[in-house]
Amino acid sequence: MHEHNIIHGDSKYDNVMGDGLILFDSPPHPFEPFMKRDFSGPAPDPITQTLRPIKYYFIDFGLSREYWPGDTPYLKDAPWGGDWTGPEHQGPKTICATPTL
Repeated sequence: MHEHNIIHGDSKYDNVMGDGLILFDSPPHPFEPFMKRDFSGPAPDPITQTLRPIKYYFIDFGLSREYWPGDTPYLKDAPWGGDWTGPEHQGPKTICATPTL
């Protein structure tokens, strides 16, 4: 996202989703996890994430912002949402939106 000059603004575990269907050759039924989706037999065991990595997606772009290359420095006031009780958030309340290399 940063290479496209977009700042999410609310990156936390609640706003990340993973697509786990790649772990199954035949996906399980959503309500009967030990059966195949079409009930044609038992669901196979999932394949490990080491062999088939899950693709993750950011969701909830309500606090996101687009920056243009001339908008420097990329500083943004901290959003009002999320959990700000962790020690990493006890310093200044301005976020540098420039990606760390």
